Amino acid sequence: MPVFHLLSAPLFLFADDDARLLFVARMAMLPLFAAAIFLVWRIAGALFDERVAGWSAVLVALCPPFFLGSLEYRADDLWLVCWLGVIAVLISDLPRTDKDLAAGMLLGLAFGVSMKSVLFACALAGAAILTSVLTAYRGAVPIGQAAKRVARIVGIALILPLGIGAAFALAGAWKPFFYGVFDHNLIRFEHAWRVLWFIPLYPLIRITALAIARSTADALIVRRRLFVFLACAGYLLLLVAFWPMASDESYLPFYPLAVVLITPFLLRRPVAVTIACAAAIGAIVIIARPWKDEARQEIDTVMEVVSMTAANEPVMDLKGESIFRARPSYLVLEAITNAKLRMGSLRDSIADSLVRSATHVVVDDNLPPRTRRFVDRYYVPWGSVYVAGVRLPQLRGDGSAASFTIGVPGPYVVISERGRVRAMIDGVLVRKAMYLKPGRHTLVAMRRTSRPLVIWSGALKWPFVRP
Repeated sequence: MPVFHLLSAPLFLFADDDARLLFVARMAMLPLFAAAIFLVWRIAGALFDERVAGWSAVLVALCPPFFLGSLEYRADDLWLVCWLGVIAVLISDLPRTDKDLAAGMLLGLAFGVSMKSVLFACALAGAAILTSVLTAYRGAVPIGQAAKRVARIVGIALILPLGIGAAFALAGAWKPFFYGVFDHNLIRFEHAWRVLWFIPLYPLIRITALAIARSTADALIVRRRLFVFLACAGYLLLLVAFWPMASDESYLPFYPLAVVLITPFLLRRPVAVTIACAAAIGAIVIIARPWKDEARQEIDTVMEVVSMTAANEPVMDLKGESIFRARPSYLVLEAITNAKLRMGSLRDSIADSLVRSATHVVVDDNLPPRTRRFVDRYYVPWGSVYVAGVRLPQLRGDGSAASFTIGVPGPYVVISERGRVRAMIDGVLVRKAMYLKPGRHTLVAMRRTSRPLVIWSGALKWPFVRP
C-alpha cells in the first residue's frame, strides 16, 4: 500500500542524485521512533503506573530487535506507530464514540501503509470479543455490543484503503494496484510446519489470559490489561502459526506490548531492570557494530551507479536500493517474489528485461538462478556493481582473432590494465566506443594485451576502478 511511499516522495522529489539522501531518509524515521516510544509510555501508564510507564519506555527503546528494526528506513515504522496508536486510543479515557472514530482512522491508516494490517484487525477483534467474554461477570460490555463496536471500527478503517483503491482505479492503474496489493501477496505456506506453533502457544495464552481476568485489580484495569495481552499474544499467534510468510520486521508490533507487560515483573527486583538494560545495550552494540562503517558500501554503490549512468538509463537492483534509477524488471526481488520464483508460480524473465531495456549495470548478484547465470556470462565485476562486458584471454597482437559473445546491446570499448586497447571488432576499428548487438563478435588487437576487457563504455565514467 502506498501511503508511506507517498509521504516519503518529497524527500526524493527535491533531492539531487546524492547518496547522502540515504542519511536523510534514515533520520526521517527518528520522529516515528519517538512517537512509538511515547505511545508505549501512554499504554503502560493506562495499564499500570507512572513508574512502570517510564521504565517500559526505556526498555522498549533499548529492546535490540525493536531499536535496530524501527530505526531503519521502512514502511513498517509508520505501520507500527498506527498499531500502537490504536491500542493507546482503545484503552484511553476518551468517550466511546471518539475512541471508535480515532481507532478506526488509525487502523485505516495502517491499512494504507500495509495490507499486513489484516493481522491487526484480526488480533484486535479477537482481543475485544474475548475480553468481553472473560470479564462478563465483572459487568463488562456485552459481547453483542462489543461485536458492534468492532464492526464500527472496521467500517471506519475501510474508508482510507477503499479511497486509495478508487484513486488508483480513476488513474487507470487498478490492475497493477490490485496485483501489487493483493494478487502478488497471495502465497501458499512456505513452511507449513509453522502451524505447529499453535500447540505450545495456545495453552500459554489461555492460562495467562484467565489469570489476568481473575486478578483482583480494578475491573476497568483488568479489562485493559487483558485486552492488551490478548492483542499482543493474538498477533504473535497469528503471525507465527497462520501467516504464510513472516519477515523479521513483521514482529515489530509484538515487541513493545510484550515489554510493557513484562516490565512490572522486572521492577519487583531493581537489579533485574539493571541487568535487562545492560544486556540490551550490549546486544545492540554487538549486533550493530558501531565501530564498523557498514554504510560505506551502500554509499559507494549509489555513487558508482549515479556516476556511470544517466537519469534515463535503467539499473537492475533487488528492490530499488540504487534509488535514483528506474529498474528494468517490474518484479521486486523480496521474500514473496523469491518464494514464488522457487515454487515456479512466477517465471524468471529478468534476463529478457535486461536485454530488452539495454540495462548495463546490475547492482547485486543475489538473483534468481536463470538471471544469475546470464549476469555471470555477460557482465563483469566493476567496483561494487556488475557492468555489461566480457573478459578475454591474453591477446597476442599478431593479427589472430579472439571471439566473444555480447548479451546486452550497447556501446562497448576494449581496455586492459594499461588503459584503452587499440583493436578492431568485426573488422571495424574501435575508436571512442562501438555499438555492439547481442551475439558473437571477433576482436583483433593491434598489440600484445594482458587481461583485456570488452566493456560497456559508461563504466569508464567511474574512475576509481581498474580491470
